[in-house]
Amino acid sequence: MPEEFLPKPFTQQNDGQTDLPLPEKEIPTNLRGSTPDLASQGPTLQSYEKPSGKSPVLKSVLFGIIAVLIVAGIMGAYYYGKNNSSKTASNTPTPTDSRNIKAISDFPYLRDNEVFIRDEQITNTGNTVFQYVYSGEENTIAYVQGKLIDNPGGLPFLEPQEVYVQKIGENPKKIYTLIPTPDPNIPDYSLKINDIAFLPNGKDLAITTPENLLIYNLNGQLLKEMGLPKEPEDGGRIVFAFRDPRFSQDGSKVLLTKGYYEGGSNAILDLSTEQFTDLGNSSYVAGEYYIDFLPRNKLLAYEYGDNTSGESVSSLNIYSPQNKLEKSYPINRFLYNSALVGNTLYAILSDSSNLSGSQNTQLVAIDLTNGTQKIIATAPSLPDYHISGMIYSKSLNSIYLGLKNGMTPGDSKLYVLNLNNQTPAFELLKDNAALFDN
Repeated sequence: MPEEFLPKPFTQQNDGQTDLPLPEKEIPTNLRGSTPDLASQGPTLQSYEKPSGKSPVLKSVLFGIIAVLIVAGIMGAYYYGKNNSSKTASNTPTPTDSRNIKAISDFPYLRDNEVFIRDEQITNTGNTVFQYVYSGEENTIAYVQGKLIDNPGGLPFLEPQEVYVQKIGENPKKIYTLIPTPDPNIPDYSLKINDIAFLPNGKDLAITTPENLLIYNLNGQLLKEMGLPKEPEDGGRIVFAFRDPRFSQDGSKVLLTKGYYEGGSNAILDLSTEQFTDLGNSSYVAGEYYIDFLPRNKLLAYEYGDNTSGESVSSLNIYSPQNKLEKSYPINRFLYNSALVGNTLYAILSDSSNLSGSQNTQLVAIDLTNGTQKIIATAPSLPDYHISGMIYSKSLNSIYLGLKNGMTPGDSKLYVLNLNNQTPAFELLKDNAALFDN
C-alpha cells in the first residue's frame, strides 16, 4: 500500500496546557534525606570557665545558650515537617493520562472524517474514518479507516481497509488489514471489513467480514478466527455482510445481523463450539430484529409489521436461550434506536415511519420485567434531519444521539441526555459532529 495512505501519528498542538503526566517536583537539596544539620547553621559555642559570683557575663552567656536552643528547636521542627510532607507528596501517584473520559462533553465523535474529543483531534488518518468504538475500561478507541472512491453521478464508494487501536494520548497501532476484494461470480459483492465491536471485557476487539469473525487483543494478537457461512448449504441467499456484533454478558456468544442484497436476518455464533444458529428474518416492512442479549443469555427482539386490518403493530419479545418465546410486550410504535441498560430498554419511539421533522418522537424507558413504559424526554426534531445513531455510556450514565441532515451531506449534530439529572432532556453538545452507532 502506498505510504501516503497510512495514518501518521498525530501531534497535538500546544494550547498552553499539557495533557501528559507531569514529572514529580524536585525536592530541594536542603530537604532531601535526613533532617538538616542544625549545628552547622547556628552559632558555634566556645568553651568557658565558670566565673565566681553573679557575673553579668554569665547571665549573657546563659541567655545566649537558651536563645540558641530555642532557635534550633524551632528550625528543627520546621525542617522536619517540611521534609516529611515532601516525602508524602512524592509518593502520591500521578495520573497516567488526564484525558480519560470523565465529563459528559468528553465523548468521542466524528468530524471531517476523523475522531475528536473536546474539539481535540485524536486520529490523523489522512483518509476517512468509517467507524469507531470506545472502550472506557481501557480508555482506548478502535476505528476502521480507508478511502472514499469517487462515483460520478452517485454516492461515493466506501472502501474500508484497516483497523487501528489507539489509547487516548498515544500513537495508533494497526492490527488488521483487508483490501476490499470483489467476487467476479457475485455482482456487487466485496470481501471487506464490515464492522468492529469491543467484547464485554473492553480489552478484546471483534472484527467481522462477509466470511469471518476475528478477535484481537489490544496488542494486535489474533486470539480467535472463525469462518462465517457466506453461502448457506440449503441454497439460500448469499450473505453480503455480517454486522453489529453484540456479545452475551459472559462473552460466550455473539449475536450478528446478516445483510443480504435486500433485507436481513439474525444469527447467533457460539464462540466455544462455533455452532451457528439462524434466527428470524427482517425486511423494510415486516419482520423481527434481535436487539441484544439479556442476562442469562436470553434474547430481546423487536417485531414489527401490519395486522389484518392494515394497521402497524409492533412488540418487544423476550426469548429463552433456546429461542422459545417467554414474554411479549406490545408497543405499537416505530422503534428506531435503542440501548439496553440492565433490564431497561431506552428506546427512540415514534408514531411516524419518517423521523425527519417528526414532532412525536420520544426517548422511552421500557421495563423488561413487566413491559411498563416511561417517557424520559422528547427527542430533538429538526426539519430534514433524521436520527443516525444512539449510544449509551455506562461510565457517564448518559445517552448520545446523532442527527444527520438528509439534504446536506456532512451536516450533523450531536445531542446528549444525562440520566443522572432529575428531569433529563436532550441538549445540543456539538455542531458538525457525527455519531456512529454499531
